[in-house]
Amino acid sequence: MKSFALPALAFIGTTLALPTALDDPIRVLPWNWGFEIVSLDGPNCGPLGDQMASLVTRTTYGSNTVDGSEIYNWHIAYPFIDAKVAAGETKTLSCEATIQYKEYSDNMQSEASNYRLQLHKNGTSVAALYDLDEGVQAKWEFTYSYAALRGPFEYAKYNHVSFSEVDSSFKRQIPLKKCGAGVFKFKTALTLTSKGKGSGSVSSEHITRNGLDGLYGLESGFSYDWSKCE
Repeated sequence: MKSFALPALAFIGTTLALPTALDDPIRVLPWNWGFEIVSLDGPNCGPLGDQMASLVTRTTYGSNTVDGSEIYNWHIAYPFIDAKVAAGETKTLSCEATIQYKEYSDNMQSEASNYRLQLHKNGTSVAALYDLDEGVQAKWEFTYSYAALRGPFEYAKYNHVSFSEVDSSFKRQIPLKKCGAGVFKFKTALTLTSKGKGSGSVSSEHITRNGLDGLYGLESGFSYDWSKCE
């Protein structure tokens, strides 16, 4: 598959401002839609399973803001991306999810094909817990089957959500091949490096669910919107 080069985007140590909502936004979106992880590939994916029964790699929630059209993010939690480094160490952890997207004309019962999903309009986001000494750097890379985003993110706050910076000159939208349902891949990779004497970790909160103790999972989100099919 042909790949597309995207501009380098940097995560910085403070959350970037999101676009300001308009009073009368232009909304181009289906009646309903959903995402399902159908397979995982990578050394730090862990198992698929019932997301309410155990702490597995899973989809979690969606969010959106408005800049004249709807901009959406959908998030995946990765309990098995949990990195720690000592002085002078480097570790890379990653997982690629194959995701089934479906459009619905009602309450998740009847599928439709009135809109085409468009990935990567507005970058991505990541939410994680950080404990980084001076000289320790966490670098994220997000790769679709179409394109990739990269950006250093260092000396972050303990509990931090970061959005990739949006380049106003970059307007590429990458549509799925067909209207309605489609499949794409989304890979999240973290490289944690200590360049000196410091140590560091990137993880998520510990929780208990149905009697099981574990990590909730750091979350990364893919960005999308739609175009109307004729």
